[in-house]
Amino acid sequence: MSPFRPVRVSTGLAAGALVVLAACGRTGPDDGAASDSSSPTAGRTTVQEQDRSARPPDGSTAPPGTGDRSADGTQDGTGRAGGGAAGGGEDPGDGADAGGGTDAGEPDAGEPGGGGAPPAPPRVAPVIGGLPIGPVGPGEPGWYVALRAGTCDEESLAGASAQAAASLLCRAAETNDEALWAQGAAALATAPAPESCHDVAAVAMLARLVQFHQDHPQDVPVLGDTPGTACPLSVTGLASAPEEAGGPALPVPACGGVPVHLRGNVQDPALPVGSVQYVTVGPVPVPIQWGTTGPFFVAPPAPVPEAGGTAPVALAGSGYALEDPALSTVSLEYAPGATTCPAPAS
Repeated sequence: MSPFRPVRVSTGLAAGALVVLAACGRTGPDDGAASDSSSPTAGRTTVQEQDRSARPPDGSTAPPGTGDRSADGTQDGTGRAGGGAAGGGEDPGDGADAGGGTDAGEPDAGEPGGGGAPPAPPRVAPVIGGLPIGPVGPGEPGWYVALRAGTCDEESLAGASAQAAASLLCRAAETNDEALWAQGAAALATAPAPESCHDVAAVAMLARLVQFHQDHPQDVPVLGDTPGTACPLSVTGLASAPEEAGGPALPVPACGGVPVHLRGNVQDPALPVGSVQYVTVGPVPVPIQWGTTGPFFVAPPAPVPEAGGTAPVALAGSGYALEDPALSTVSLEYAPGATTCPAPAS
């Protein structure tokens, strides 16, 4: 009789019985039957036996891979490599992991679902209207262009009716220096009344700065675009070439056909191209063209070419405020000439 004859153990057999039988050198009762070494099952255990042999001695049914292993790089009772937290291997559900962190399943204060208040939104400085386009033409005050560009030194602002206030408040708006705000507000209150259209726009913007600081003492302002212009668009001269300064009256042939370049604040490069669509020459509307040297138009024929004469020129067709045509001081001076003129090219 073979002392280690394998037998099929029923599923109801307790794991502890296997241990007792194995200690006695037997895997089953000795019924006196000889071992059949030719049987296909000889020398191997069944799947059920392998399953039971993997169970711990206490008879528990913990699945393989979850049992304790030795400390030489194996799993602990939680099934995690390397063992649990020192002193008992608490699992993550207890609020602590191997690294000592908090339970990921419990939101911290400030997280969604937590008890903390949400973070405050980023602070956005209020926007106030800055200086509008002048416009500023040749010979007109350069201080307005400097202030609009954020140049704050008092020398650059010479000529402004509120020169000192403009310099102080310009610097205060950049630095939020309380002393500059106080000095600038006092200087503005004692500045002479503005007279020019540029001064009126500048003083209005400085007053907005003072009010802004009273309402938002912790902030510095963001200056936004202000629509329109400080002054009406106007023409103060006419020239026959881009490099000429021009004058109030420009001689032209009786049949016209020559370019006429506009002078005045309409030349300001701050104005968008196409700010003015046409001029009137006498009663005749003539389209304006915008070149790299500024706006110009082509002189039309004189109303009565053989007689010549003077035709006033005024701006027309614009979304900006324009000088009153009745106040225009520029004109084309037609020389008398041909009785008829060729038809303009289409």
